[in-house]
Amino acid sequence: MQLRRSHSLSTQGRTRATRPPAPGPWSRQQPPLDYQTGLTDDDETESDIPSSPPVLPSNYPAAPQHVIPLEDELAYEAEAFFHASQSKIARRCLHQLSFESSRIQHMSRIAQGHDQRLLKAQAFSIWAAKLLDRRQAAETEQFFEQYERRATRARDLFLLNKAFTHWAQSTSDEVARTSVARRHILRTRYFNAWRDISAVNDLKCRRLGLRKWFSVWRTNAARKAVDNERAVAVFEENLVRRIWWKWFWAFCERKAPVWHDYRAKQSCLHRLTGAVTRLRQHGAAATNMRNNNLLRKTFSALVARKTAIQSLDRSAEEHHRVNLVNNCFHHIVQESKLGHASKEISAVVSSRLLTTAISVWQLNTQLTQQAAAVDRRRILQNAWTNWNDNLRARALTTKIDDRVVLENLYKWVLQSRLALFRRVMDAKLQERALQTLSLRLVEQCFHLEEAAMIFKEHKRRRTLASVMLRFHGISRAEEMMERQAIEFRNTRVMNAVLPIWTQRTQHLMKLDRWSNDARFYCLANSTIKKWKDATSQAQRNKRRDAYVQIRGRVKLRMVRDCFAVWRERASVVRQLDATALEQVNNRHVNAGIAIFSLWRDKTQQNNQLSVQAEEFSARLLFLRTIATLLSKGQEVLLHHAQALTLRAQTVDLLATGTLKKLKWALFCQRRNLDSAAALEQRNSQQHRRNMLRYWAEQASRRRAART
Repeated sequence: MQLRRSHSLSTQGRTRATRPPAPGPWSRQQPPLDYQTGLTDDDETESDIPSSPPVLPSNYPAAPQHVIPLEDELAYEAEAFFHASQSKIARRCLHQLSFESSRIQHMSRIAQGHDQRLLKAQAFSIWAAKLLDRRQAAETEQFFEQYERRATRARDLFLLNKAFTHWAQSTSDEVARTSVARRHILRTRYFNAWRDISAVNDLKCRRLGLRKWFSVWRTNAARKAVDNERAVAVFEENLVRRIWWKWFWAFCERKAPVWHDYRAKQSCLHRLTGAVTRLRQHGAAATNMRNNNLLRKTFSALVARKTAIQSLDRSAEEHHRVNLVNNCFHHIVQESKLGHASKEISAVVSSRLLTTAISVWQLNTQLTQQAAAVDRRRILQNAWTNWNDNLRARALTTKIDDRVVLENLYKWVLQSRLALFRRVMDAKLQERALQTLSLRLVEQCFHLEEAAMIFKEHKRRRTLASVMLRFHGISRAEEMMERQAIEFRNTRVMNAVLPIWTQRTQHLMKLDRWSNDARFYCLANSTIKKWKDATSQAQRNKRRDAYVQIRGRVKLRMVRDCFAVWRERASVVRQLDATALEQVNNRHVNAGIAIFSLWRDKTQQNNQLSVQAEEFSARLLFLRTIATLLSKGQEVLLHHAQALTLRAQTVDLLATGTLKKLKWALFCQRRNLDSAAALEQRNSQQHRRNMLRYWAEQASRRRAART
């Protein structure tokens, strides 16, 4: 087997030449540049210049303002850097060469493996497609062969049936022949139409069944389940309602006399309750009148007490105002005496308050900074935890969704296979049933036709025998009558026999008349009896209808009376509720008035106290703010002076550091350009060698294959 060539190095080299080489494990990365300070990581590690301005104490002496020349130091450092860079560059180049060679080998192995996988996948896909086509062709062939076998078997049965029917029809008349031929033509047409329709429908069902959506099936199943549950619920509800009404009417029929008695008792009781309610209403009216009188007296007493309390409140307020004036005058006198001492004490207190405020402010700032740092760490930790949990939950949900989709697809495939199996089994059962039915019909028709022929033959023979027997009997009777007539004519007793015959004839006529009268009498009696039964049944029906109507009227009257009683009781209860609600509202209004007056007094007192407290706190805050602003202004001036001196020192240090970095960056850039050119030349030479080696190997393989 000839080996498949890997990817061409010429084609792969073009994309690889433009891509920068991957950093090796020992390669030195370019240090990131800090755009705020202008420094890199190498400068921070190799130089002693700080990356941020140092925090100097307030008593630190100012640095000199002149710059020290650095030519000698730079020359010495450049020479040292040159020797160090040569060794580093050589080591880095060796590492890069080894890494590139290993990477190229690894990539070639990956490419070869990828080509093999692609070839296997393509071959497997082509083989699977061909296998699927062959399987489908085999299924189609099997399907049509099965239908051809069915058609052949049906045709054989049909030909056998046709021969048998032709043999049977040869003994029947032309009408039977035409009817059998018509039935045969219809049977053939129906069978051919059924065969075509069933084949087309089966193919359509197979094609449509594969394109059904699982969502449609699920919605249909859910809808059917809901409809079934709803139908069962509606059926049960209707059944319960129908049974309940049957039970109710049966119960009413049984309880009608009891309810009549109960209605009579209830009417008497209703009259008694009416009298009792009237007595209760009179008692309630008397009670309400008494309560109103008591409330009126109580309210008048409360009004008098309120006026007395208001007069006492006015006198108390007047006394309180006088006491306040006396206290204010006494306070002014004491303040005039102790004014100087109070000023000194207030100054001491204010200084102590300022110091405590500053210490509290410093403590608060430290605590806020610490809290912000802790809060930031906590937020980052919570965010990382939430992100990790969300990622795990998302992965888990994707796995669950994939598993659910696979299970649903598996169920859908099983359902489709089950439906196909059921359709095939139903088709087989239908075919067998049709075959058995056709055979039974043919056998039954044959037996019926044979029985009809036998019956016709027996009937013809019986009729011929009966006709011959009757004809023979009639001929014998005629011969006997002729013989008797001849003998009677020859005798001489004709005159004696005629009166007897006339008497018997009259007697027979009388018997016939009596039989007609008896028949009329029997028919009349039966008719009258039936008429009596019908009239009695009609009377019973009328009596039942009248009972039903009267019972319905009684029920309506009972319901009407019940509703009237309910309406009266509801009106009484409504009146009682209205009176109770009115009393409760009055009680609530009175309590609300008292509470509102108390609340208004308390509110006025609280407002006065809050105004005094706000004035005192505003004065105290103003004094504290002025003192804090003065101290902060002095601190800001001191910090500004220190910042100016520190800025001058920092600018000098940054200038020297930046000059060093620029020189070192220029030196490194030149060395990198030289090393990149040398590496590119080496890679191109190696690439050409690899191409020549590959084509030489290919040529040798082809020559070996030809030989």
